[in-house]
Amino acid sequence: MKRNRIFFWGLILIILVLFTPQKMLAAPSAQTGSDEVIQIVLVLDVSGSMGTPVYSGIVPEDLLSLLLRMDELQSDPQFVQLTEQVEEAENDPTVVAKKEDWIDAYDELDNWITTEYGNSLPGQQAIISTALKSADCDEGVGRGISTARDAEQIEFYLVAACPSGTVTANLVAEFVDLVPYLDDPEYLSLREIWTTAYQAYDEALEESGFNSYTQQLENYKTSGQYQVIQDEIDRLVDVYSIPSRLELAKAAAINLIDLSQLDKRITDRDSLLGLVTFSNQAMYEHALTLEHNEIKSLIRAMSPMQQTNIGDALMMGLNELERNADPDQPMMVILLSDGHANVGLTSSSILATIPPRANNSDITLCTAGFADLETEVDFVLLEGLAEQTGGEYIFTNSGAELGSFFVACKEAAAGKELAGQISGIINAGDITEVGRVDIQTNTCDLSLALNFQGGKPTIELVDPEGETIDSSDEGITYQTRNQVQLLTVENPLAGEWVINLSNEDDQGMDAAFSILISTNPCAGPAPDDLPTPALELPYLLSEDGMKIVTGGVILVVVILAGLTGYVILIRQRKIS
Repeated sequence: MKRNRIFFWGLILIILVLFTPQKMLAAPSAQTGSDEVIQIVLVLDVSGSMGTPVYSGIVPEDLLSLLLRMDELQSDPQFVQLTEQVEEAENDPTVVAKKEDWIDAYDELDNWITTEYGNSLPGQQAIISTALKSADCDEGVGRGISTARDAEQIEFYLVAACPSGTVTANLVAEFVDLVPYLDDPEYLSLREIWTTAYQAYDEALEESGFNSYTQQLENYKTSGQYQVIQDEIDRLVDVYSIPSRLELAKAAAINLIDLSQLDKRITDRDSLLGLVTFSNQAMYEHALTLEHNEIKSLIRAMSPMQQTNIGDALMMGLNELERNADPDQPMMVILLSDGHANVGLTSSSILATIPPRANNSDITLCTAGFADLETEVDFVLLEGLAEQTGGEYIFTNSGAELGSFFVACKEAAAGKELAGQISGIINAGDITEVGRVDIQTNTCDLSLALNFQGGKPTIELVDPEGETIDSSDEGITYQTRNQVQLLTVENPLAGEWVINLSNEDDQGMDAAFSILISTNPCAGPAPDDLPTPALELPYLLSEDGMKIVTGGVILVVVILAGLTGYVILIRQRKIS
């Protein structure tokens, strides 16, 4: 009899455990999942000024003397006067008005092609640039081919851009097919308006004295050995391995990719990345892809070119996300520029058109200005783009800080909470406290992403109880790749954590670093804070409520069945 009772109540206990609503038993979990994808298009400036060296720390004496001589030349009253005259001529009201007319005519042509042929001019240029690259031709003529007058002009561009002897009738026909509107009378009419507007703009520049002042400035540079000094500066920059803005931008972008790959190992979250670059025209380098090494190769191959066409590049980035991204997953454009939009859409036109379009597709814009001084970049444009789309803007002259900003944008898109950023320089052989972070209860993980240049920095983390975290401890993941490190702590103790940094570089090289701190809140409230559900009708009809109702019904049925069986057993024993 006693055995039967133990068996009976044990069976009831097992049934209760099996049928208890799972959400009442589960611990809080992080807000991540294997089905989550972050979709980012990098839009990177490759204009000529991106080749400018970035000097940090102590500049070698011979290089410093040349820089001082160059500063003297640029401070000479004649140089200053000519430079100001060039700028005044370029900003002459008539010139500005004609430039606006030219841009408006281009926009009208672009809108017509988009409406009638389903692809914008920047999109058409991207297709043509891909074909030029496949044919081993210079991609720089893509813009000219996309707005060519006829097949003969397309052939002219190809002869100029492709290896000698490779331009055949079949090749010309292939590129003519890539301009489907070439023979459309409406296209030819709109193109004529656009080219006429450009000629009027060019004539206004001539009348303002722009061409004359520009030539005088070039003559002054030649007479003052400006170019000779510049060439020697360039040589020493190579000798001392001083990075350019573009090289630091490349490193920041590659660090973002590396951290995305490290993050994948922990969260199982994929990052789809695409790439657009821009100078005189926007270039569609790669569609959204999980093949990150392909993106890296394209980034490493980037080189400084000429002017700054921000508008076309942003349109191309939005095109890629609108057409190929999953609208139910986070979408973002990360824009980097070191100057002002001086080709294509003006800053005011960009602000008027890009944010509404991005918001309509739920795309966030993160923007970065990267130069020596913030006045060198169009900070009004960059800040406005970010502010109007829920993104972030940063100005920096630090490559490590730029890398952390890229990562911060991605982490924000993933829903992580940014707890802070620490930047600086640590000397070789030093170990020092660089910051602290306060962790709240119900935090599922703490992440520290380290971007660095030079040296061999390593993060050391001390928990609120004064214990130094060891990478071999349970719940601790410390990953490194190239110039990035990612330290992740699962279920960190609430309280103040201390962040130390060491630099054990054998070559005595200092390290420029930037650490991004982020936390991931648990999906539900802390176990101690779980509310007791009110058993009212609306709640009982909800998903969680129905689980409780189902469990309760099963429990009642099991108890009644058990009692019935018990009564039958007693009666049988009395009868016997």
